[in-house]
Amino acid sequence: VIEALEGQEVLLKEVHHRVKNNLQMISSMINLQARDAEHEETLDALARVNARIASLATIHRSLYSSENVGRMRLDLLLHHAVQTLRETARPDGGGGGGEGSGDGPTLSYDLAPLRLPPNAALPCAMFAVEAVTNALKHGAPGPDGRHWIAVRLAEDSPGDGPQRLVLTVESSGTGRPPGAAQGDTGAGGERPARVGRRLLDGFARQLQGEAQSGWQGERYVARLVCPVPPGAPTA
Repeated sequence: VIEALEGQEVLLKEVHHRVKNNLQMISSMINLQARDAEHEETLDALARVNARIASLATIHRSLYSSENVGRMRLDLLLHHAVQTLRETARPDGGGGGGEGSGDGPTLSYDLAPLRLPPNAALPCAMFAVEAVTNALKHGAPGPDGRHWIAVRLAEDSPGDGPQRLVLTVESSGTGRPPGAAQGDTGAGGERPARVGRRLLDGFARQLQGEAQSGWQGERYVARLVCPVPPGAPTA
């Protein structure tokens, strides 16, 4: 039985390794296509897609290299995925540079050490990636001149109810973009805003949770609340 379980784990790691390689190949193809893009809108769309793919490849690399493929450290996964997104985002879209660098927003993390199975950790990480993508796109220095993005992960115990996971991405800004209604992720119902909102809602549904995203005063906030899977211990 032990040998069979070890064989399944090796096989699962190999699957994640191949998925990661395929995603990197797709990312290279998108980069080649972007070089021929003639319109700024097309280049921006390709860059956003490529940044998501690069973060997804990072997630599968983490799954492949994890000592316990059945229980992922979600806090480490979030940090790696968001950092990859930051490094691959276009500089004029708010990305570029490392953590705390001067050519983009300052990233901060407050992540509870929580382990999740891969089928829950992956949509959680992708929710964070999409939320940070929106923050990089639409965020800006606040009234105090600081441009920042904060990623927080916590557990919540609502009375007698089940344990809940709360993932929050928050960024500075000068108020919602012109034409955007309160709660919009972008300006005037643009297509990228609708796509971002659908992706966030889709990741939340996978986790049987709820997503909220939009402008709250001069801050962009995206929040995921979902049940913590049974047997998901803190590290």
